[in-house]
Amino acid sequence: MKDIIWTAFELLINVYQGFLLSYFVGAFLSFKPSVNKKLYYFSCGGLQAVLITILNYITVYEGVAGALYAAELFAFALFMLQGNVIKKLFACVLPLCTVFEVKVGTINIFASINRMTIPEIIVTNKGVTRIVLLLTIQTLIYFILRILLKLFKTDNNRLGLYDWGIIISVMTISMIQAGIIHYLAKYIGNDASRILINISIVMLLAFNTLIYHMINSIRKKNDLEKKLEIVTMQEHYQKQFIENANLQYDSIKKIRHDLKNNYSAISELLKRGDIKTAISLTNQNIDQLQQSETYLNTSNGVVNAVVNSKLNAASAFGINVSCFSVYEIAGIDDIDLCNLFSNALDNAVTACMETEDDTPKHIFLSITFEEDSYSFMIKNSIRSSVIQSNPELKTTREKKQQHGFGIKIIKEIAEKYNGRCDYYEQNNTFCLHIILRRISNSSV
Repeated sequence: MKDIIWTAFELLINVYQGFLLSYFVGAFLSFKPSVNKKLYYFSCGGLQAVLITILNYITVYEGVAGALYAAELFAFALFMLQGNVIKKLFACVLPLCTVFEVKVGTINIFASINRMTIPEIIVTNKGVTRIVLLLTIQTLIYFILRILLKLFKTDNNRLGLYDWGIIISVMTISMIQAGIIHYLAKYIGNDASRILINISIVMLLAFNTLIYHMINSIRKKNDLEKKLEIVTMQEHYQKQFIENANLQYDSIKKIRHDLKNNYSAISELLKRGDIKTAISLTNQNIDQLQQSETYLNTSNGVVNAVVNSKLNAASAFGINVSCFSVYEIAGIDDIDLCNLFSNALDNAVTACMETEDDTPKHIFLSITFEEDSYSFMIKNSIRSSVIQSNPELKTTREKKQQHGFGIKIIKEIAEKYNGRCDYYEQNNTFCLHIILRRISNSSV
């Protein structure tokens, strides 16, 4: 009877740990819109519990076989959760490293206090000491995972591939170190060696704590730099708005003055029957009124400033411009929006200017929103096929070190927002299609 109760207790611990790991990965990455959350937790958490139970039954120390835990979590994350591959890998490895290091540290400390070897305390011992050990391990795992979730989840989108690579490397090294310590400690029973083992564990935990603190400090510093960059950019465009507003005001005063005279002249021309001259003068007035036109008016001032500035410049070069957009644009950083539109529209204007003088030039921009994602479509005239002559869209400008990052920047932005960047050609028109998934402001 005692063995049955003990087996049931251990199974309960395994199920709890399996669901805790699946919860962490799901909360860190968030679910795809079509995924049933209950199905994910039931299948992923249940299968994880089965793997833990089987490996615990087969061996005291999983070793390399522990990679099965990560593989199972990663498989579910790949198909049911959001995020790029490197972020999904990190989300699956982090909780397992945490579980492993907490287990190693707690087991060794308990073994040292009770003067037992590792196999004695986790295999042969089935008393109060082992119950307290298991409950302590699971409690520590829960609280540490909650802390890590808040530490990394709040702003993980600001970390690049290099950052993720460094973090995963640190976790891997730490896990290997913990494995070596655990392997050496398995059959050590004398106090002197046990003290050294415990010191090594404490130093390893301190190392990881310092690394996570450093990462968090760097992230906060990057946040401040990003915010300062946004403020600087906003001030720049606000200054442009003021300058443009003053110019437009002076222009309007001049236009009003000129219109009075022109209307009088047109009236006289019509009275005299000089319709041709009247039409010509009317067209001149229309062209004058179309200068500095506002092409876009959204809720985002940065988008308005960048797009209107670029499209007005295009219009001044004789390029036909048209655009339409949803009003509300939110959930995407202003810096990213600025970089996206600046690079995309600069490329479009440059391509139009390279076409023959007698060829109609046009730029079309549309911004739509559907199913929590923004779709940006930019189309422009081209002289000849760009994709055939330059499939990787490398810069053709002389100063290559200063140019050629436009498409690369746009692709990085698309990846950051779990979207995509596609381009194709149709009827002498280059088409750039960008999809960005809006980031929710709610915290986890």
